[in-house]
This record gives sequence, C-alpha cells and structure tokens, in this order.
Amino acid sequence: MKTTLFAAAIVSIVWLSGCTSSDPKERAADAIESNASAQAHEIQAAAAQRAEVMSNQSGQLASEADNAGGYQGQSLDVRADALKKESRIIEAQAAAQADAVKTAGAARAKAIRSQ
Repeated sequence: MKTTLFAAAIVSIVWLSGCTSSDPKERAADAIESNASAQAHEIQAAAAQRAEVMSNQSGQLASEADNAGGYQGQSLDVRADALKKESRIIEAQAAAQADAVKTAGAARAKAIRSQ
C-alpha cells in the first residue's frame, strides 16, 4: 500500500507540474484530492482481492460439501455460505472506507481552497 501511495504521490506531482494553475493553494488542494482518490482505489482493490480469495474458498467448500454429504456436508455448506457473506461484508466495508477517504480529502481540499 505504501508503494501505491508513493506512486500516486509521484503521479500527482507529475500531473500537477503540467497544470496551468500557478495558485499554490489550488495545486495543494488538487494533490490532496488526487491522493485521496488513489488511496480509496487501493482500499477497494485490496478488499476485492481478499473477497476473491474468500469466494474461491467458498466454492471449494461447497464442492467438498457436495462430495461429503450428510452432516459433514451440511457443516461444509454452512462454512461456504459464511465465507460468501463475509466476502460481501469486506467489499461493503471497503466501499464505505473508500468513500470516507474521498470525502475527507474533498473536505481538506475545500478548506484549503477557501482560505
């Protein structure tokens, strides 16, 4: 994540160097918004990866449940369903965190612009 944030900062600096705005407040506000957006994207990408792994595990457990049958199969089905639900929760949590990061970045940028 640090590498991604560093890369986002570099991209922001390069992008800002090409901007025509010479207002330092505007450049700082733009950098804050850009960094917040990059951080939000990283949060969602990491969550999507975790959710994908859990979804794959859920599929494997469901297959094992079909093969096992009986009480063991039922137990495996419960675990598979729980992993699916947990993966959805992880994605929803990441979306909320990403929105919070973007909102905070926009608020900081607005504060800088209004000074």
